[in-house]
Amino acid sequence: MNKNILLAILILLAAPSVSLAASAKLLLYSNSGAYSINKELPIKLVMNSGGEPGINAVESKISFNPKELNIKRIELTNSIFDLWPLKPKINNASGTLSFAGGTTKPYKGLAGTILTIIFAPQKNITTNITLSTSTSQALTADNLATNILTQAAGGSYQIVSKLNYNKLELYRNKSLGKVLINDKQKNNLSYVNPLDRLRYDFATSTEIEYLYKRFAQKNTSIYIKKYEKSKFPTSVAGKFLSSQTGTTTTYYYIGPISRKSYKLDSGQAAYKLFQGIGAPTPWAEISRIPNGI
Repeated sequence: MNKNILLAILILLAAPSVSLAASAKLLLYSNSGAYSINKELPIKLVMNSGGEPGINAVESKISFNPKELNIKRIELTNSIFDLWPLKPKINNASGTLSFAGGTTKPYKGLAGTILTIIFAPQKNITTNITLSTSTSQALTADNLATNILTQAAGGSYQIVSKLNYNKLELYRNKSLGKVLINDKQKNNLSYVNPLDRLRYDFATSTEIEYLYKRFAQKNTSIYIKKYEKSKFPTSVAGKFLSSQTGTTTTYYYIGPISRKSYKLDSGQAAYKLFQGIGAPTPWAEISRIPNGI
């Protein structure tokens, strides 16, 4: 990649500092799942900056098979970037998308949207969208402009007929709020979030603790006590809840079918719980549900 494309931004934006040993990632969201042949396929390109010192310039080339996918348009709404020395350039003939963008304020977050790509599927097939560190870079927001991109992860998508997609949607709806266990790798679990209908994979206690704290809906302790010895309302089935007493926050998982509450004392306790009550499921079925990050 031509680093000079971004230097015009960096000369103006760089602050005198020392680049820290951060590690940035470029990710697609979602990066898997089944999608209908007759519907648009929206994919977000997301930046994980790795924290300090932050990122203020990214350049990348994304590749796809033009016989299987075409890009209809690019959406920049809510982008973390406000400068585009190379505006997103679509080439449906060669199957590429190139861009170079930057921001006047260093991005230090973990899941910032750079752009959204609206694909139009061309045939029923499993197709790939490719990202690579060899064709991408993320430069630090300091006077060193160090490329700290260590991962650029593409995705694999199942394009199916309208009929098959409708069947998969029924399965997805039945899975909302459930924890699914990969039947071949039993340490890998997935939670199907009823809030956004996406699949969130986890394989450690730290990952599930992050998920239930991230998605927990705040409630009063009075509300929790009202239902904890009976069934919770269907409106919270399969969801994570939290209540706060003083400085202590307590987390709960509400069973999607039983509507029973399970207290989550720690990530380790939650992981053990879900290994016990999760449903063993073939990965081929789990992977058809689009994933979140």
